[in-house]
Amino acid sequence: MTSLIPAHSFNAFRTYERDIAAIIQNYPAASILDPAPFSPVTYSCRIRDAINGFKLNNFSSTLFTLEQLSTIFKCLKAGGTFIFTDYTNGKVLCSNKETARPSGTILALPSFTIAREYELDARDTTILDAVLVLKNRNLYVSPLVVVNLSPSQLTTLDNLYPNVDVTRIDEGSHLLT
Repeated sequence: MTSLIPAHSFNAFRTYERDIAAIIQNYPAASILDPAPFSPVTYSCRIRDAINGFKLNNFSSTLFTLEQLSTIFKCLKAGGTFIFTDYTNGKVLCSNKETARPSGTILALPSFTIAREYELDARDTTILDAVLVLKNRNLYVSPLVVVNLSPSQLTTLDNLYPNVDVTRIDEGSHLLT
């Protein structure tokens, strides 16, 4: 299957090839990457696009193999564990989700006040799904309070949206970051 999306082009892949190789070399340890000249969010989306382009178009690299890439970047499949997140000083952290934020523990949340008037009701599954897709691709970066998440929705969220962290706030409320 060949992708015609410009973000999946060979030139786009070459732009991020060395960073992808560094992540593979550092695995399973986390990698801290410099996104300059891009913002961390733009960089995270583009490096994921480059990885997808490599896989979809069967590009070759002298720095790593498709097998090495596939082993590490399971974040591109449902249930994957690698994530890209904002780090200090404008850097991007690529790490194992469980290592970065162990279950039930918040290592660091941005400084903000939770605006409870903007809660999303999980019973509106169309809106919830749309928001989760945007948050998973780092296109919606603000924290969001969701109410009425069912246990099955929580399981689905963990399996299908590896870049979305869910933290229980109180009974019936969760914070998506």
